[in-house]
Amino acid sequence: MLAQAHGVLPFHGGVIGDAVGNAWLPVYDLPARLSHRYFVISADGRWLGTVELPGAFRILDIAEDRILVVEENDVDVEAVAVYRLEKQDPVEPRASAAPGNEGDAIRA
Repeated sequence: MLAQAHGVLPFHGGVIGDAVGNAWLPVYDLPARLSHRYFVISADGRWLGTVELPGAFRILDIAEDRILVVEENDVDVEAVAVYRLEKQDPVEPRASAAPGNEGDAIRA
């Protein structure tokens, strides 16, 4: 990979916008690959926290309290899933998520 040859990696991947105007920035981990973590920043530039998604997800849409994803299992079979976002205290910029079926929560 060209970026690795020069010792330079991007801080984040492509920005994803949600329904209320927040920016979700996918974070890179080493070796140079996107992780399952997203920094979330409000439309006015305030830090809202970090969301960590379980497993190999591709985000399709983010509503105020739900996230629509495509998830992949161990044999690369894709399925669409909806997770509920649970907002935590904005002072603590960490979040966790639990895999499962619709209605499971991702804390943000």
